[in-house]
Amino acid sequence: MIMIDVLIPPLDESFDMEIDEEITLRDFLSKLTAIVESVRNVSFKNCSFNLFSFKRGDFIKDDVSFSGQGITSGERFVLV
Repeated sequence: MIMIDVLIPPLDESFDMEIDEEITLRDFLSKLTAIVESVRNVSFKNCSFNLFSFKRGDFIKDDVSFSGQGITSGERFVLV
């Protein structure tokens, strides 16, 4: 398990999350949006998201696990 911080600009919020480092971005985004929808009473239907890494200055690949991309605890991301 690793801890990451995800900034969601439209909500002006940041979420500290503990995730399985073997999860792919595609699966993580599905879980993240479901959590945010239920907690903040918003809808992300028909929305497509990506995750930008502040540390890397690039987007995370959606079909490779977080550990497969060398992502470790403490990294910060922005949902775009």
